[in-house]
Amino acid sequence: MQRKLIFLLLLACLALCLLHPAACAKSASYGLGLWYQALLPVLLPFLLLTTLLRQMEFARTLDKILSPITTRILHLPPSYGSLVFFGLLSGLPVGAVLLQSLPEKDRCEKILYPLLLTTHVSPGFITGYLSAFVLERPSLSPLLFLTVYGGNLLAAWLFFRPKTYDARTMSAKNSSAPARLGSFGTMFQNAVQTSLQTVLAVGVNVTLFCVAAGFCTLLLPPLFSWTGLSSARIPFITMLFSGLCEVTGGCGLLLSQNVPFRLRAVLVVFFASFGGLSGIFQTKSVLRVSFPLLKYIGIKISTALFSACAMLILLRLFF
Repeated sequence: MQRKLIFLLLLACLALCLLHPAACAKSASYGLGLWYQALLPVLLPFLLLTTLLRQMEFARTLDKILSPITTRILHLPPSYGSLVFFGLLSGLPVGAVLLQSLPEKDRCEKILYPLLLTTHVSPGFITGYLSAFVLERPSLSPLLFLTVYGGNLLAAWLFFRPKTYDARTMSAKNSSAPARLGSFGTMFQNAVQTSLQTVLAVGVNVTLFCVAAGFCTLLLPPLFSWTGLSSARIPFITMLFSGLCEVTGGCGLLLSQNVPFRLRAVLVVFFASFGGLSGIFQTKSVLRVSFPLLKYIGIKISTALFSACAMLILLRLFF
Protein backbone atom coordinates (compact mmCIF):
# COMPACT_ATOMS: atom_id res chain seq x y z
CA MET A 1 0.00 0.00 0.00
CA GLN A 2 2.76 2.42 0.98
CA ARG A 3 4.84 1.73 -2.13
CA LYS A 4 1.79 2.05 -4.41
CA LEU A 5 0.89 5.41 -2.87
CA ILE A 6 4.42 6.75 -3.32
CA PHE A 7 4.46 5.43 -6.90
CA LEU A 8 1.20 7.22 -7.74
CA LEU A 9 2.45 10.46 -6.17
CA LEU A 10 5.64 10.29 -8.21
CA LEU A 11 3.68 9.74 -11.42
CA ALA A 12 1.43 12.69 -10.60
CA CYS A 13 4.44 14.93 -9.91
CA LEU A 14 6.07 13.87 -13.17
CA ALA A 15 2.90 14.66 -15.12
CA LEU A 16 2.62 18.08 -13.48
CA CYS A 17 6.28 18.84 -14.24
CA LEU A 18 5.63 18.07 -17.91
CA LEU A 19 2.39 20.09 -18.05
CA HIS A 20 3.64 23.10 -16.05
CA PRO A 21 7.42 23.36 -16.59
CA ALA A 22 7.60 27.08 -15.72
CA ALA A 23 5.89 26.62 -12.34
CA CYS A 24 8.06 23.58 -11.66
CA ALA A 25 11.26 25.50 -12.41
CA LYS A 26 10.19 28.46 -10.26
CA SER A 27 9.31 26.27 -7.26
CA ALA A 28 12.48 24.19 -7.64
CA SER A 29 14.57 27.37 -7.78
CA TYR A 30 12.92 28.59 -4.59
CA GLY A 31 13.58 25.25 -2.87
CA LEU A 32 17.23 25.17 -3.92
CA GLY A 33 17.69 28.76 -2.77
CA LEU A 34 16.08 27.95 0.56
CA TRP A 35 18.39 24.96 0.99
CA TYR A 36 21.54 26.81 -0.12
CA GLN A 37 20.97 30.07 1.76
CA ALA A 38 19.14 28.98 4.91
CA LEU A 39 19.64 25.27 5.58
CA LEU A 40 23.10 24.40 4.27
CA PRO A 41 25.11 27.04 6.25
CA VAL A 42 23.45 25.98 9.50
CA LEU A 43 23.02 22.26 8.97
CA LEU A 44 26.40 21.26 7.51
CA PRO A 45 28.65 22.57 10.35
CA PHE A 46 26.32 21.20 12.99
CA LEU A 47 26.11 17.82 11.29
CA LEU A 48 29.88 17.64 11.01
CA LEU A 49 30.45 18.58 14.66
CA THR A 50 27.76 16.33 16.11
CA THR A 51 28.92 13.37 14.01
CA LEU A 52 32.50 13.89 15.21
CA LEU A 53 31.40 14.19 18.83
CA ARG A 54 29.36 11.01 18.52
CA GLN A 55 32.49 9.17 17.36
CA MET A 56 34.59 10.45 20.27
CA GLU A 57 34.47 9.95 24.01
CA PHE A 58 32.31 13.03 24.51
CA ALA A 59 29.19 11.16 23.45
CA ARG A 60 29.88 8.36 25.95
CA THR A 61 30.44 10.92 28.70
CA LEU A 62 27.18 12.66 27.84
CA ASP A 63 25.41 9.28 27.79
CA LYS A 64 26.61 8.64 31.35
CA ILE A 65 25.54 12.07 32.56
CA LEU A 66 22.07 11.75 31.05
CA SER A 67 21.61 8.05 31.84
CA PRO A 68 19.28 8.64 34.85
CA ILE A 69 16.88 10.56 32.60
CA THR A 70 17.34 8.23 29.64
CA THR A 71 16.76 4.99 31.51
CA ARG A 72 14.40 5.94 34.35
CA ILE A 73 12.16 8.49 32.64
CA LEU A 74 12.41 7.73 28.92
CA HIS A 75 12.91 3.97 29.42
CA LEU A 76 15.63 3.82 26.77
CA PRO A 77 19.19 2.45 26.78
CA PRO A 78 21.90 4.86 28.03
CA SER A 79 23.30 5.24 24.51
CA TYR A 80 20.22 7.32 23.60
CA GLY A 81 21.15 10.14 25.98
CA SER A 82 23.43 12.04 23.61
CA LEU A 83 21.18 11.15 20.68
CA VAL A 84 18.14 12.84 22.26
CA PHE A 85 20.32 15.78 23.35
CA PHE A 86 21.78 16.42 19.89
CA GLY A 87 18.44 15.72 18.20
CA LEU A 88 16.75 18.47 20.23
CA LEU A 89 19.69 20.83 19.84
CA SER A 90 20.17 20.57 16.10
CA GLY A 91 16.78 19.61 14.63
CA LEU A 92 15.95 17.67 11.48
CA PRO A 93 17.42 15.39 10.27
CA VAL A 94 20.34 15.11 12.73
CA GLY A 95 18.35 12.94 15.13
CA ALA A 96 17.62 10.40 12.39
CA VAL A 97 21.28 10.44 11.28
CA LEU A 98 22.48 9.72 14.81
CA LEU A 99 19.83 7.06 15.28
CA GLN A 100 21.07 5.38 12.12
CA SER A 101 24.65 5.51 13.44
CA LEU A 102 23.78 3.52 16.57
CA PRO A 103 24.96 -0.10 16.60
CA GLU A 104 22.10 -2.43 15.69
CA LYS A 105 22.20 -4.06 19.14
CA ASP A 106 21.46 -0.68 20.76
CA ARG A 107 18.47 0.27 18.64
CA CYS A 108 15.08 0.38 20.27
CA GLU A 109 12.66 -2.17 18.82
CA LYS A 110 9.88 0.43 18.58
CA ILE A 111 11.64 2.84 16.25
CA LEU A 112 8.79 5.37 16.21
CA TYR A 113 9.38 6.24 19.86
CA PRO A 114 12.98 7.50 19.53
CA LEU A 115 12.04 9.14 16.22
CA LEU A 116 9.40 11.26 17.95
CA LEU A 117 11.94 12.21 20.61
CA THR A 118 14.68 13.29 18.22
CA THR A 119 13.16 14.61 14.96
CA HIS A 120 12.04 18.21 15.37
CA VAL A 121 12.62 21.56 13.71
CA SER A 122 15.78 23.22 15.02
CA PRO A 123 15.86 25.83 17.83
CA GLY A 124 17.43 28.32 15.41
CA PHE A 125 14.48 27.87 13.03
CA ILE A 126 12.03 28.56 15.87
CA THR A 127 13.78 31.67 17.19
CA GLY A 128 15.18 33.14 13.97
CA TYR A 129 12.36 32.41 11.53
CA LEU A 130 9.10 31.55 13.28
CA SER A 131 9.07 33.91 16.26
CA ALA A 132 11.09 36.82 14.82
CA PHE A 133 9.95 36.80 11.17
CA VAL A 134 6.59 35.00 10.87
CA LEU A 135 5.05 36.02 14.19
CA GLU A 136 7.13 39.22 14.51
CA ARG A 137 7.40 38.67 18.27
CA PRO A 138 10.78 37.26 19.40
CA SER A 139 9.47 37.21 22.98
CA LEU A 140 7.20 34.28 22.01
CA SER A 141 10.18 31.95 21.50
CA PRO A 142 9.82 30.24 24.93
CA LEU A 143 6.14 29.59 24.24
CA LEU A 144 6.97 28.10 20.86
CA PHE A 145 9.64 25.87 22.41
CA LEU A 146 7.18 24.71 25.05
CA THR A 147 4.39 23.82 22.64
CA VAL A 148 6.40 22.47 19.68
CA TYR A 149 8.91 20.40 21.66
CA GLY A 150 6.72 19.77 24.69
CA GLY A 151 3.81 18.48 22.62
CA ASN A 152 5.95 15.97 20.74
CA LEU A 153 7.92 14.83 23.77
CA LEU A 154 4.85 14.47 25.97
CA ALA A 155 2.87 12.55 23.33
CA ALA A 156 5.82 10.24 22.69
CA TRP A 157 6.37 9.66 26.42
CA LEU A 158 2.70 9.04 27.20
CA PHE A 159 1.75 6.76 24.32
CA PHE A 160 4.86 5.11 22.87
CA ARG A 161 7.52 4.65 25.53
CA PRO A 162 8.30 1.11 26.69
CA LYS A 163 6.71 0.26 30.01
CA THR A 164 10.02 -0.55 31.67
CA TYR A 165 13.74 -0.54 30.96
CA ASP A 166 15.65 -3.57 32.27
CA ALA A 167 19.19 -2.29 32.81
CA ARG A 168 20.54 -5.73 33.76
CA THR A 169 19.25 -7.35 30.58
CA MET A 170 20.55 -4.55 28.42
CA SER A 171 23.96 -4.49 30.07
CA ALA A 172 24.30 -8.23 29.55
CA LYS A 173 23.17 -7.84 25.97
CA ASN A 174 25.73 -5.10 25.36
CA SER A 175 28.57 -6.62 27.37
CA SER A 176 30.97 -6.67 24.44
CA ALA A 177 34.05 -4.48 24.66
CA PRO A 178 33.61 -0.94 23.35
CA ALA A 179 34.84 -0.29 19.84
CA ARG A 180 38.23 1.33 19.57
CA LEU A 181 38.36 4.86 18.34
CA GLY A 182 40.14 5.33 15.02
CA SER A 183 42.48 8.18 14.17
CA PHE A 184 41.03 11.66 14.07
CA GLY A 185 41.68 11.81 10.32
CA THR A 186 39.59 8.70 9.74
CA MET A 187 36.80 9.97 11.98
CA PHE A 188 36.85 13.36 10.23
CA GLN A 189 36.66 11.73 6.80
CA ASN A 190 33.71 9.57 7.88
CA ALA A 191 31.97 12.60 9.42
CA VAL A 192 32.43 14.66 6.24
CA GLN A 193 31.07 11.85 4.07
CA THR A 194 28.04 11.32 6.31
CA SER A 195 27.36 15.06 6.59
CA LEU A 196 27.55 15.68 2.84
CA GLN A 197 25.26 12.75 2.08
CA THR A 198 22.77 14.03 4.62
CA VAL A 199 22.69 17.66 3.45
CA LEU A 200 22.33 16.48 -0.15
CA ALA A 201 19.36 14.31 0.83
CA VAL A 202 17.87 17.28 2.69
CA GLY A 203 18.31 19.53 -0.36
CA VAL A 204 16.61 17.02 -2.66
CA ASN A 205 13.65 16.61 -0.30
CA VAL A 206 13.23 20.35 0.28
CA THR A 207 13.31 21.01 -3.47
CA LEU A 208 10.81 18.25 -4.29
CA PHE A 209 8.32 19.35 -1.66
CA CYS A 210 8.70 23.02 -2.60
CA VAL A 211 7.69 21.91 -6.09
CA ALA A 212 4.73 20.03 -4.57
CA ALA A 213 3.77 23.15 -2.58
CA GLY A 214 4.04 25.23 -5.75
CA PHE A 215 1.68 22.87 -7.55
CA CYS A 216 -0.74 23.21 -4.61
CA THR A 217 -0.89 26.99 -5.07
CA LEU A 218 -1.31 26.52 -8.83
CA LEU A 219 -3.91 23.74 -8.99
CA LEU A 220 -5.93 23.92 -5.79
CA PRO A 221 -7.61 27.34 -6.33
CA PRO A 222 -9.33 26.38 -9.62
CA LEU A 223 -10.18 22.95 -8.19
CA PHE A 224 -11.83 24.49 -5.13
CA SER A 225 -13.66 27.03 -7.31
CA TRP A 226 -15.05 24.19 -9.40
CA THR A 227 -16.39 22.49 -6.24
CA GLY A 228 -18.25 25.66 -5.26
CA LEU A 229 -16.09 26.60 -2.27
CA SER A 230 -16.20 30.25 -1.26
CA SER A 231 -13.44 32.19 -3.04
CA ALA A 232 -12.49 33.89 0.25
CA ARG A 233 -11.49 30.55 1.79
CA ILE A 234 -9.49 29.20 -1.14
CA PRO A 235 -6.18 31.02 -0.40
CA PHE A 236 -6.33 29.93 3.24
CA ILE A 237 -6.94 26.25 2.41
CA THR A 238 -4.21 26.36 -0.24
CA MET A 239 -1.83 27.75 2.39
CA LEU A 240 -2.69 24.83 4.69
CA PHE A 241 -1.78 22.32 1.98
CA SER A 242 1.48 24.18 1.30
CA GLY A 243 2.38 24.13 4.98
CA LEU A 244 1.75 20.39 5.18
CA CYS A 245 4.13 19.90 2.24
CA GLU A 246 6.95 22.19 3.39
CA VAL A 247 6.92 24.00 6.72
CA THR A 248 9.08 27.01 5.77
CA GLY A 249 7.04 28.00 2.74
CA GLY A 250 3.74 27.34 4.51
CA CYS A 251 4.67 29.56 7.44
CA GLY A 252 5.84 32.27 5.05
CA LEU A 253 2.43 32.28 3.35
CA LEU A 254 0.82 33.15 6.69
CA LEU A 255 2.23 36.65 6.34
CA SER A 256 1.14 37.13 2.74
CA GLN A 257 -2.41 36.01 3.62
CA ASN A 258 -2.66 38.52 6.52
CA VAL A 259 -3.78 35.80 8.93
CA PRO A 260 -4.75 37.20 12.36
CA PHE A 261 -2.02 36.90 14.98
CA ARG A 262 -3.65 34.30 17.24
CA LEU A 263 -4.60 31.99 14.37
CA ARG A 264 -1.16 32.57 12.83
CA ALA A 265 0.55 31.49 16.04
CA VAL A 266 -1.56 28.33 16.31
CA LEU A 267 -0.87 27.41 12.67
CA VAL A 268 2.86 28.09 13.09
CA VAL A 269 2.95 25.64 15.99
CA PHE A 270 0.96 23.08 13.99
CA PHE A 271 3.25 23.30 10.95
CA ALA A 272 6.43 23.28 13.06
CA SER A 273 5.30 20.38 15.22
CA PHE A 274 4.32 18.33 12.16
CA GLY A 275 7.53 19.26 10.36
CA GLY A 276 5.99 18.97 6.90
CA LEU A 277 6.10 16.02 4.54
CA SER A 278 9.49 17.35 3.49
CA GLY A 279 10.86 16.81 7.01
CA ILE A 280 9.31 13.35 7.25
CA PHE A 281 10.86 12.26 3.97
CA GLN A 282 14.19 13.77 5.04
CA THR A 283 14.02 11.40 8.00
CA LYS A 284 13.05 8.53 5.72
CA SER A 285 15.93 9.25 3.32
CA VAL A 286 18.68 9.17 5.96
CA LEU A 287 17.23 6.43 8.17
CA ARG A 288 17.79 3.08 6.50
CA VAL A 289 15.80 1.22 9.16
CA SER A 290 12.31 0.33 7.94
CA PHE A 291 9.38 1.90 9.78
CA PRO A 292 5.66 2.35 8.97
CA LEU A 293 5.68 5.64 7.07
CA LEU A 294 1.91 6.21 6.91
CA LYS A 295 1.53 5.47 10.60
CA TYR A 296 4.37 7.87 11.38
CA ILE A 297 2.67 10.62 9.33
CA GLY A 298 -0.58 10.02 11.22
CA ILE A 299 1.22 10.18 14.57
CA LYS A 300 2.97 13.43 13.59
CA ILE A 301 -0.36 15.00 12.57
CA SER A 302 -1.88 13.93 15.91
CA THR A 303 0.99 15.41 17.93
CA ALA A 304 0.84 18.58 15.83
CA LEU A 305 -2.86 18.97 16.68
CA PHE A 306 -2.01 18.41 20.36
CA SER A 307 0.70 21.11 20.22
CA ALA A 308 -1.60 23.53 18.37
CA CYS A 309 -4.37 23.07 20.97
CA ALA A 310 -1.85 23.71 23.75
CA MET A 311 -0.75 26.93 22.01
CA LEU A 312 -4.36 28.07 21.65
CA ILE A 313 -5.02 27.51 25.35
CA LEU A 314 -1.84 29.34 26.40
CA LEU A 315 -2.62 32.29 24.14
CA ARG A 316 -6.09 32.62 25.66
CA LEU A 317 -4.60 32.52 29.16
CA PHE A 318 -1.73 34.97 28.70
CA PHE A 319 -2.51 37.10 25.61
